[in-house]
Amino acid sequence: EIIFNSLNAIRNNDNSRYKSKYSVIQNGIDTKIFINSEVLRNQYRNKWALDESFFIIGMVARFDPKKDHKNFIKASKIILKNRGNIRFVLITNYKKELESIINSYGMKKYFIIETNITETNKIYPAFDINTLSSAFGEGFPNAIAEGMSCGIPSTATDTGDSKEIIGDIKLISKPRDPAELASCWISIYEKNFEERIKIGLEQRNRIINNYSKEIMLKKSEKLYFKYHQLNNNE
Repeated sequence: EIIFNSLNAIRNNDNSRYKSKYSVIQNGIDTKIFINSEVLRNQYRNKWALDESFFIIGMVARFDPKKDHKNFIKASKIILKNRGNIRFVLITNYKKELESIINSYGMKKYFIIETNITETNKIYPAFDINTLSSAFGEGFPNAIAEGMSCGIPSTATDTGDSKEIIGDIKLISKPRDPAELASCWISIYEKNFEERIKIGLEQRNRIINNYSKEIMLKKSEKLYFKYHQLNNNE
């Protein structure tokens, strides 16, 4: 039996010979670690000199063509029109290349880039929107599920299992479509504080009920005992 960690992996590897011989065990998020925290929110916003008058759109993604940071940057230029209080935070692995692209769009003063961040659970609470701008190549995007677990309204492009994880088509945009990605951001930006909190809580509950570490372990145990029993009966 083949075990996939995402529904998208099945879509990309569909083979009629194995239709009855695979199962899906998606990644599980530790919802006790990935939580909202006012302390962490204030800690990082103070570090970045961005108080609550600033609206932060953030993304946790390595610098890779798959992640399509240009799509993010183009979308940021769109949403900034008449919205000067928005800032963008990128958590990534290579700073120099991203700075060069951002500078080419004249967006330097609106961006903060952080590298060498290993405890991403401490970063998400500082965001107002968590997003993923990928063009292709996603499976189960942890960065979306982790941000949702922290109660941060999350949007993504329609890559990998993002649409299934988020569960709201209004927060999904086509890949390589910055206008549509910006539109998803605007739909959250224009909501009031209470409405954004509600979205965040609903998304956190979606992770707890569908994509938690406990659910992943239960599925893994079930599969293990299935084959353990088969072996004992042989």
